[in-house]
Amino acid sequence: MNKHVSPFSEFNESRERRESSWYYGIADCHGIESFIKEPNLDRSTNLDRLKELGLSDMSGADDPDKKQYGGNLGMMMMRCKFNSQRHPVVYRVKMSEDAASTIEEMLADGDYAEALTLMKDMAEETQIARGTGTNSEKMWKMIPNPDLDPFH
Repeated sequence: MNKHVSPFSEFNESRERRESSWYYGIADCHGIESFIKEPNLDRSTNLDRLKELGLSDMSGADDPDKKQYGGNLGMMMMRCKFNSQRHPVVYRVKMSEDAASTIEEMLADGDYAEALTLMKDMAEETQIARGTGTNSEKMWKMIPNPDLDPFH
């Protein structure tokens, strides 16, 4: 066999899907503002409903990861509320480590809007936190779009 040709079995083994992780943050009309890898909260119970609301379970007081996660979500929801002119959304996406690395590189280069567009395309699953008095899903579909910011 030619040394530059690999058998299909090797190709298939190298293409095995690695486990995906959850990431969360704020995105708005200018792109991704924050992109944070979610801590492993497997030992936490009843967290999905709380994540959806952007709230923390009080039982997390003794769990530093859960406490920080809940604090971050609460702060993000507050920032969204006070910067509504930018159409902000708290998101949670599941994606491969490779895809996340690409997003992180784009953010490091300042390509916030392009990173959001790519993140939407590469996400295996997307969850949007409910906004207070806003239609978060509608905003998610509208962003990125800097023209939505009246101060831009």
